Amino acid sequence: MKNFIKIPINIKIQIILVFLLGFILVGGVYNNFVNLLLIKEGFSKSYIGTLNGFGLISIAIGALFSAILSNKIRKINVYRIGFSFFSLFVLIFPFSSILDINHIYLIIYSLIHISAGILFSLGGPFIMENSEGEKIDESFALLFTGIPLGGLLGSLFGSFIYNYLSNNIFENENQIEIYKMSLFTGSLFSIIGIISLFFFNNKHKIIDKKIIDENNLKFPFNIFFLIIIIISLRITAVIIARTFTNIYLDEIFSVTSDTIALIFAVSSIFAIPATLFAPKLIKMFNRVIVFNVSVFTTALFLFLSVIISNWIWTSICFVIIISAAQISTPVIATIAMGSVKNKWRSIISAGIVISVGFSGFITTSLGGLILENHGYYYFYLFGSIITILGLLVFKISESRFE
Repeated sequence: MKNFIKIPINIKIQIILVFLLGFILVGGVYNNFVNLLLIKEGFSKSYIGTLNGFGLISIAIGALFSAILSNKIRKINVYRIGFSFFSLFVLIFPFSSILDINHIYLIIYSLIHISAGILFSLGGPFIMENSEGEKIDESFALLFTGIPLGGLLGSLFGSFIYNYLSNNIFENENQIEIYKMSLFTGSLFSIIGIISLFFFNNKHKIIDKKIIDENNLKFPFNIFFLIIIIISLRITAVIIARTFTNIYLDEIFSVTSDTIALIFAVSSIFAIPATLFAPKLIKMFNRVIVFNVSVFTTALFLFLSVIISNWIWTSICFVIIISAAQISTPVIATIAMGSVKNKWRSIISAGIVISVGFSGFITTSLGGLILENHGYYYFYLFGSIITILGLLVFKISESRFE
C-alpha cells in the first residue's frame, strides 16, 4: 500500500484499470461464467474453443492498434479510448443474444478482447514514460499484481453474486439467466474505470535524459521474432489451464459453479505473492533460471492435473500453474525489454501481447477439436509438450538476450 501511495498519479490509474481488467475479464467474473453460460445454452466445446481463440487473437489485434495509436496520440488518450470501448462491450455481452445476429457472442467477445489488447500492450512503455528511478521497479511489481488481485476479487464477487441471485432473485429461473445477470453485475464495476480516466495528469511525463538519438537504429527483427516464438509456445499450458479447467471440473466431476469460482479465486490468492516474490527469486538465482523453472512447472503440472482423476488434485495443479505463470510473465517481459533499445520497446511490448493472442487462438481453437475427438488427456499432454518446446527455443537462443 505504501508503494502504491508513492507512485505517480498516472501509474495509480493505470494499475486501477489493469485491476479492473482482472476483476471483470482475466481470472474474474467473465473467466468464471462465460464458458458455463455457453455450455448451458447448448454450444459445443469446439465452438467455445473457437470463441476463446478469437478472443485471444483479438487481443493481438488490439495490441497492433495500440502500437499504431501510440505513435499518433499520447498513451494516456490510448488508455481512454481502449477502456471506454472495453466498458461498453462487457456491459453489452451478457444480453447480446437478444440481437438477431449470427455469432453475436463471438463478435462482442472479440471486441471486448480487442479493447483489452489495446490496454495490455501499453503496460511497460507507459510505466517507462511516467516513472523514474526506483519507482519503475515498484510500478512494475504493482502492475503485475493488479490482474491476479483483480481476478481474485472478481472470482469471489462472482461466487457471491451467483449465490445471491440464485437464492434471492431468480429462484425459479434457469441457469442461463443467472449467469447473464452475474456477468452484467460484474461488468458494472467498469464504471469505476471510466471515472478514473478523468483523473489522468496530461502534463506529467518523464523524459529520460540518458536516452540517445536512436533514430538511425535498425529494428531488431531477430529479437522480435524470437520473443514471439518463445512466448507463443511458453504460454500454451497456461492458456489451456485458464480456458478449459472450469469446463473439465464441471463436465468430469460435476463441480458446482460457485466452487469453481472459489477455485479460481484461490489461484489468484497464490498468484499475488508469487508475483511479488519473483524479484527475490531473481536476486537469489538469475532471470534465466527463474524463467526456465517456472515455465517447466506450468508444463509439468498441466499434464499431472489429468493423470489423477480427482477434482481436488486438479484444482491444486491449477493453482500451481497460475502461480508459476505469474512468476515467468514479468521475467520474460523484463528480458525482452532489456534486450532492445528504448525506441523499440513499444513495438516489442505489442509483439508480446500479439504472440499471446495468436498462441491462444491456435491453442483454444485446436483444443476444442482435440477435446471432441481425443479427450482431455491427449489435449493436456499436447499443451505440455508445446510449452517445453518453448523452453528449448529459449535455451538455444539465450545468448541473444544478453
